[in-house]
Amino acid sequence: MSPPAARRQIKVRVDPELGAHVKRYCAAHNLTETALIQAAVKEYLSNTSPYESLMRRLDRVSQQLEQSKHSALTLAEAFAAFVRLWLAHTPEVPSRDAAHVWREALPRYRRFVDHVAKRLQADDAFFLELSRVSEGGEPRD
Repeated sequence: MSPPAARRQIKVRVDPELGAHVKRYCAAHNLTETALIQAAVKEYLSNTSPYESLMRRLDRVSQQLEQSKHSALTLAEAFAAFVRLWLAHTPEVPSRDAAHVWREALPRYRRFVDHVAKRLQADDAFFLELSRVSEGGEPRD
């Protein structure tokens, strides 16, 4: 294994206000001051105009927005399909049985909420399962 590349230390003095701003930024974004300063100097010396940097950032944001839009549409379609099936196959409950049905449904609803909470904590997103099942895999519990 080759030794890591040697780094050169450069000492820089900045205004106290700028130093405090750097420290707050690094704490908020979980960065070291070295990493932040190194990235800033690299960006500054790359001869990239602020306009080009902004456009690259906007492109990334645009891609993330499209991905979010696609995810929201997929969820809306899945929910709409569920509601259509549920309405088509679930008979109306007579008003005299409504209280009994509600008592029976409440524990099932709580189990459903617990199940969703576990899935969200496990990072096993619906979209991963959707792609897995569409490729012939099995859904998970």
